[in-house]
Amino acid sequence: MRKCIANTYEIVARIGSGNSGIVYKAYHKNLNKYVVLKKVKEDIKDLVNARAEVDVLKNLKHPYLPLVENFVEDDGDIYTVMEFIPGNSFRQYLDAGTSFPESSVIIWIRQIASTLVYLHKQQPPIIHSDLKPGNIMLKPDGNICLIDFNISFSVDGNNAYVTGYTKGYASPEQIEAMKYNQNQTDRSLWKKIDKRSDIYSLGATVYHIMTGQKPEPDESGCVPDIQALKPEINEVFASIIMKCLEPEPQKRYQQAEDILEDLKNMPLKSQAYRSLLKKQRRTAVVLSAWFCVQHLQQVVIFRSKKKNSLITKMPLQKKKSVSVREIMRNWISGIRKQ
Repeated sequence: MRKCIANTYEIVARIGSGNSGIVYKAYHKNLNKYVVLKKVKEDIKDLVNARAEVDVLKNLKHPYLPLVENFVEDDGDIYTVMEFIPGNSFRQYLDAGTSFPESSVIIWIRQIASTLVYLHKQQPPIIHSDLKPGNIMLKPDGNICLIDFNISFSVDGNNAYVTGYTKGYASPEQIEAMKYNQNQTDRSLWKKIDKRSDIYSLGATVYHIMTGQKPEPDESGCVPDIQALKPEINEVFASIIMKCLEPEPQKRYQQAEDILEDLKNMPLKSQAYRSLLKKQRRTAVVLSAWFCVQHLQQVVIFRSKKKNSLITKMPLQKKKSVSVREIMRNWISGIRKQ
């Protein structure tokens, strides 16, 4: 017999776990639909302010976030009830060896960044703190959904309590804070993280999606350049990812809005686009010269070699067929003779 939570939600299967809790697929008996239950871990339940949790969660409405439907307590355990999102996580795709085109990944990083902008602008700001391929769903419609954000530990000021981390995706400061907090019994002294930690995790997640390899920082905390693993990646896109992965928070993007701005301006900065602009400028010069020649065909002003003064105007004779190149050559030659 399935376990029933709050006499309403029948547990179907365990579908994952994060830094702050275990995630289940459940069936809502009254509404006849599937939902997701997130059970807060036993050792950090006392950090949860249930009333604040409800107020924050129920106000979240964003196309790339699941709807939060309820917040229940059962037999001493705390659960967040969220919309069930169809599709597969990026972790499932990566584990299966799936590779993704760069153009699609750019769309998805925009969607993730816009979601972080929304979360970080909440009052108080919401720090996801566990952004990774396993917490990003790719829905059947091709869009993403960001799941399993740790709201419970983000409702105090502009920072979030550090209750865990995922190796390879967590920022250096998050790992440092977790190691400190594990040995600190006074929770008022616990170290916290801010939104820049989410930005690092975004970079690490996209790095993995693009290369198929989880980022492995060296002793100094630096991740190998993504272009070493993926030489064909757009150079500007690569620089955006690597800036997210700066070990020092102050050298990263300071807010997700800046990532969106650089993604928007990426075509203007890329080498391929600069080459295209150069070709377009050359074409514009040729066309401009051609129009000048067309105008000069109507009236030619020439100087007398003897008097060195303007003596007459004379219409050009029409030619049967003259190429643009020939017109240009004759025009330039004429200018040099003046």
